[in-house]
Amino acid sequence: KEQGGGTWTLVWLPSFFSTSMNRLLGELTVLDHILESKETTRRYVGSLSVENQSRALLDLDNLRISKRARLLQAIEQAYGLASPRGDDLDPSNSLPQHLYVLKAGADLAPRLPPRLTDAKQTYIEALLEARYPRHPKLERRITPKLADELLELFGELVDDENRRLERDKDIIARVRGTLGELGLVRVTETAVFLQEDRTLQTIEKRRVQQSEEHPLVSEVRRWIDDTGRMGLTHEVMDLVVRAYARYTARTLVRFDRLFEAKAGQEIPDDVRLEKPELPSAADWNLALNLAGACFGITFPKKALHADNLQRFEKALADRLKATATGVLRLPGLLQHWASNLQVGAEPDRLKTALSAAALVGALQGKSSVAQVETLARYVPVTSAKAVGASIAQADPAARILEDSLVAGAISQIQAREDDLLGAAELIEEARLVLRQDEIIQPLVEKLRGLAVRGQRLLEEVLPPVCFVDLSLKGVKPGDLLTKIDGLMKQMKDELAKITPGASVDLQLTLRQRNKK
Repeated sequence: KEQGGGTWTLVWLPSFFSTSMNRLLGELTVLDHILESKETTRRYVGSLSVENQSRALLDLDNLRISKRARLLQAIEQAYGLASPRGDDLDPSNSLPQHLYVLKAGADLAPRLPPRLTDAKQTYIEALLEARYPRHPKLERRITPKLADELLELFGELVDDENRRLERDKDIIARVRGTLGELGLVRVTETAVFLQEDRTLQTIEKRRVQQSEEHPLVSEVRRWIDDTGRMGLTHEVMDLVVRAYARYTARTLVRFDRLFEAKAGQEIPDDVRLEKPELPSAADWNLALNLAGACFGITFPKKALHADNLQRFEKALADRLKATATGVLRLPGLLQHWASNLQVGAEPDRLKTALSAAALVGALQGKSSVAQVETLARYVPVTSAKAVGASIAQADPAARILEDSLVAGAISQIQAREDDLLGAAELIEEARLVLRQDEIIQPLVEKLRGLAVRGQRLLEEVLPPVCFVDLSLKGVKPGDLLTKIDGLMKQMKDELAKITPGASVDLQLTLRQRNKK
């Protein structure tokens, strides 16, 4: 204390024993030694008869119990837990005060623990209360799992029209000892109410006073506990920060990017609480319905607030990244196939693909609010479900339409449509696939199956053909190149006669004969 360290340290000093109590302590030490083990006991009472040994051991043990009880009483007196009595303590070495806090001006509330075993915990709590007099009396530790559960409930409470939720008694008790102690909610026996006139109002008032439209997390922490007398851990502090952000419809941003707060990981001080522009409630509901039908994006909680808008933006960005390339390529490929197969008027599959491509193109590179507004005003040419099926299968559909083997087989069958049995029916099935939407006819599976069937038809009716006799025997190496040049000319002439898209098998073998 003389050095002026000023730390929040509790010092607990005892008074000293008197001479008689020191003597008793020595006697107790001797008794403990004698009764330490069977070997030591036998050494001291071994000369007695068996009956006297038992009596002596009983007397020694009773004496030890008595002296130990007397010693514990003296210890309680020495540490100020009991009033001094008799000559247990040395008057010349006794203290009028046993507890000292090294922080200047700090003092502990007088509290006498009932037993020596309770003293440590009692004094630690008293020291913490002196250090953090505004600390909430949390009834349980805020674990990452509990923090997520509490924030989810708090979000439901903010979204509720009446700012009131009915819950069972277990949840009520859990909320009362956590969010209730933090001044974020008020609870009754059956319901939880949002409490806007305590912690949330305090933070908002400080923000307005400081004219901080987009405060940093470090500033919000300071507004929560400006005196530093609450003693909140970072888990509890971040719980309040996130609750305030949810209440004021703010989102966390760091380095101009959305920051996803995770329970158990401290939020950096430089994260900013920004209040993004929100779309209208009508647009939001329409956009969610369209996003579900067209992109498979679903939200169990559909309330319009910054966190959900952030989740929506990320979910849509993931879906666009996964599907955009295929969606934008598909219309051109379908137009090419429809033209080759002479499908006729613009088929539904192409209409849907064009509609999907227009939607994806309109969504790319837009802000979350603009994306919501785009979806809200989007009218699918066929149906939202048809667009969703087209988007989901756009990438594999584009790949099958670009597959040269599939295209070659269908093209060969189309060329034989008039003279090959089954060719006309197969081509009409291919046209039907291109006319109908994905939700009616799965293109990839159907087109691949048609290509396999077409290849089998061709194999059944086209016999093997040898255009050029490549059999050269006994040719000298010097003459071989000349012969090959002649064969190449014949091959070019014959290849020109082959049906476009057909395949040719060719095998060349060169063997060297022995000189014999």
